[in-house]
Amino acid sequence: MKRVVCVFIFVLGLCLILSCDSEKDQYSGLSGMVADRQEVRKNIAKDNQHKKSLEEIWQGDDSSSDPASDPGGEKREPISPVVVYEKQIEIWDSDSKRQLAKGVAFMNKSGQIVKIKVYRK
Repeated sequence: MKRVVCVFIFVLGLCLILSCDSEKDQYSGLSGMVADRQEVRKNIAKDNQHKKSLEEIWQGDDSSSDPASDPGGEKREPISPVVVYEKQIEIWDSDSKRQLAKGVAFMNKSGQIVKIKVYRK
């Protein structure tokens, strides 16, 4: 009788030990998943910052794009707001041939200027 109880306790203990090991396996890849999630969060935050900065650039002076303010009164074709290229520019006075300012032109894929940001000398 004592042998049966000892064998039963041994088998029960062995089952408990094996079941504890399987629970550890369920969480073995958790740290890798958390690291991947954090990396995706950082990428999304960078994308959001880039979109916000582009929106700030586009929200500048919109009065020039209004067809009513156009002296000729003609309607203009809308320019795609997707900025693909940035190009350094210089603004020169045509009469005196003197440099007035420097800036950055933001252009889309078709080469249209979407926005110009002017910097002082």
